[in-house]
Amino acid sequence: MRNYLFAFSSIVLIAIFYVMNPLGTDPQQKEQVILKAVRSYLEQIHYEPKDLNDEFSGKAFNLFLDYLDGSKRFLTQKEVDQLRTSQYMIDDQILADQLGFFEEANTLLENSFDRAERFFDELIDEEFDFSEEEFIEMDPEKRTYLSDEEALKDHWRKTLKYEILVKLN
Repeated sequence: MRNYLFAFSSIVLIAIFYVMNPLGTDPQQKEQVILKAVRSYLEQIHYEPKDLNDEFSGKAFNLFLDYLDGSKRFLTQKEVDQLRTSQYMIDDQILADQLGFFEEANTLLENSFDRAERFFDELIDEEFDFSEEEFIEMDPEKRTYLSDEEALKDHWRKTLKYEILVKLN
């Protein structure tokens, strides 16, 4: 019962912060409040409280990466490797109320969305050669992250070509 009361109280406090906006418009302060609430939830309220350690960080990283780009259409292998260097620091950053890893991931993802939009704009104006037989793996579970931007752009080209073929049939 105590855990439910604490959980309810935490949720109410977070709601009050957002409704009354006592932190102003500083997103970093808001993120730190949310991070503290999440940390408290993981350590005390979760049905199976989690220790914030490297094992937690590894699991969190894999789940986060899957959430971030599980389709493997936006990030390159190089960018995933860049994020992976911080894989076991997630717990340390949460405990220190720091968001460096998540800010880096957000920046990479925003840049990759811009890149994908640029690819789309370039590719949609090109003529597709439908006489050329090509293969594209659509199942992200069977694909790896593509090595570089050139390979990623080619994947987008094949995806658009596939989508056009599907619409025509």
